[in-house]
Amino acid sequence: MNLKNNTYDNQLNVSGNIMEKRFYKYLFTAVVLLYTIFIFRTMIVIEGKVYFTLVDDAMITMRYARHLADGNGITWNINETPIQGYSCNLWMGYMALLHFIPINSRFISLIVMITSLILLLLNIVVVKQIAQKTVLNEWTTPALSAILVAFYFPLVYWSLRGMETGLVCLLVNIAALFLLKLMDAFTLKRCSVLFGMLILLFILRIDTITQASILFSIAAIISIKQKKILHFTVIAIAGLIIIIFFLLFQQYYFNDIMPNTYYLKITGVTLFERLIVGVKFFLRESIPDIQLPVLVIIGGFLYMGRKIFNSKLLILFSLFLVQCAYSFYTGGDFAEDCVGGANRFIIQGISFLFIVFAAVVSRIVMANKSYNVLIISEITKKNLFLFIYICIAFVFCVNSKHWLQWGKLNAPMWRSDIESLILSININKGSTHNARIAVHAAGIIPYFTDRYTIDLLGKNDQHIAKGIPAAPFYPGHNKWNYEYSIIQLKPDIIVDEWGRFREWMENSLAYSLYKRLPNGIWIRKDSNDINPDFLVMGLKLPWMQNEL
Repeated sequence: MNLKNNTYDNQLNVSGNIMEKRFYKYLFTAVVLLYTIFIFRTMIVIEGKVYFTLVDDAMITMRYARHLADGNGITWNINETPIQGYSCNLWMGYMALLHFIPINSRFISLIVMITSLILLLLNIVVVKQIAQKTVLNEWTTPALSAILVAFYFPLVYWSLRGMETGLVCLLVNIAALFLLKLMDAFTLKRCSVLFGMLILLFILRIDTITQASILFSIAAIISIKQKKILHFTVIAIAGLIIIIFFLLFQQYYFNDIMPNTYYLKITGVTLFERLIVGVKFFLRESIPDIQLPVLVIIGGFLYMGRKIFNSKLLILFSLFLVQCAYSFYTGGDFAEDCVGGANRFIIQGISFLFIVFAAVVSRIVMANKSYNVLIISEITKKNLFLFIYICIAFVFCVNSKHWLQWGKLNAPMWRSDIESLILSININKGSTHNARIAVHAAGIIPYFTDRYTIDLLGKNDQHIAKGIPAAPFYPGHNKWNYEYSIIQLKPDIIVDEWGRFREWMENSLAYSLYKRLPNGIWIRKDSNDINPDFLVMGLKLPWMQNEL
């Protein structure tokens, strides 16, 4: 009897392995195709030339990267005191390496996007492995987790549009994977990899310390329980030394440990003000995406009690929750209302939410003995497609709205990228290299013009970032000082109007110094470095406002 049962179980395992391989074959084929289409839909052709750009904030980092690659140091404006107007050190360093490739700068953004595509694929693999550590002899939980992560639009968007999001998620997930492995057996190799990921995360973005602290603390507890405290201490000290050297470099090079973006977004407002905005964004943008997984997890707990969770799932869920708390603390992220869904901070833990959700679904179904795909006695290709359809239904429930909008309108903010690119081309034609420009959107235009640039919203200006807010809190967009930026610094060209800027210009001393062109560009009347005839030229695309 036992021999018969073992034979039957072996047949099921073989069938399950075949289904699993087929599933991931279909998944990765679909994902690579979708991501590739996503990238090439962002291609821009102007005057017969092909351009690729990244989202505006990523292009800020690209400007620093090009200056570093050109031997001008990590600077916003060449020959000025270094300032860290970006948040992601390793990503900037990687972008700098790309600028050594002998290709036109119009295509470097494409390489960044392809890199992010690879990072997203690796992330799917790691998510699958994490999910496998939370279940035994069951492939559907890893499969559902992988497909939810693979098609989560905000993660795909922020990664493929050039932000460091894909790399952050990959490093966090690798760290979480090796923590789960440590729970099974503490080894020097596993601990070293875990600490290596935590160090890379800290150097990449200092604010990843939120999840890193949890991972570090649990690793310390594991080392005590498994009597490996000496190994843990040695590795921790080595990691601490590396982090100290990194912070000393920050202080020496930028004269500040924290990036300028920290002061821009955090200082000058109370915690309560940030919490109000952060919670508002969370309820309006994130909840529609995560309400299904969260409700299922809560329902599973109420239905089956504590037995539905093991310690590994609880750790993963805590890594998601801490990112939600951090998002509240910072007041959310920029462009949440443009992109929708979870912001970049919450995305950092979204994989863990999906893994817990998939595990809870599997446990509820297995408890009821009613889901034939999970406990099927005759596993067939038909059942595989049924499971895929169910996974797609979950994906549709989580973020169908975002993908439908992408299908209709292309990537969020892509059209404004085209406007900025056209302005960049016109500025290059209509001004000398000595012209000083002022911008609110400080990414695409400064990168493609490479003029001396005044950042009106202060991401790359310490005077503004460390100053007092000019408006109610909104992440990274509530500080400006036009008297300083316009009247004192005297840009030749003010490229874009934002908020109530035009009203300010028309009611200030600057109005007598500048002239407004029909497309909203302001030029200094006494400047010898501009030709207005070129600045008003450009393609008239149907979605552009007014004359632009």
